[in-house]
Amino acid sequence: MKALVTGAAGFVGVNLVHRFAAGGATVVALVRRAPDPVTQQFAAPPGSDVGWVLGDVTERPAMMELLERERPDVVLHAAAITFTEEQERAEPAAVFDVNAGGTLNLLEAARRARTPRFVYVSTGGLYGPAAARPALSEETPLQANTLYGVAKIASEHLCLNYLRIADLD
Repeated sequence: MKALVTGAAGFVGVNLVHRFAAGGATVVALVRRAPDPVTQQFAAPPGSDVGWVLGDVTERPAMMELLERERPDVVLHAAAITFTEEQERAEPAAVFDVNAGGTLNLLEAARRARTPRFVYVSTGGLYGPAAARPALSEETPLQANTLYGVAKIASEHLCLNYLRIADLD
């Protein structure tokens, strides 16, 4: 099995890389900048097959080329930028471009490359601040109060639509 993990140097991404690599999968680890040696050592246990690739999910042609070249069996999309409120105010378009636009770019690349499975890593931030929300259930209403949350909601809807229009699992 070959897995492409986006956001591979982030907390969730590096753990996905580690788990898949330890399980014997070939892993293509997509990062915006080269990971430090500690991250690389944790993510790629001895004898594993992990290839680090520099790239940016906001660059649609590059994502299409990457998926066409690598032909992964699964895309595990964990790339995201979590901004502070000050950063969100200063760069609102960047929040949405990476967190929703990047998802669209990867879904479209997966569709064109006929990737069988796409796993999207979302967030509890869809339901508002953690301190203010009760236990979550399938009926809990979405209450995103940041651009990060709004972009994650948009991304979840994009995934559902690609399931419908592209038969992407």
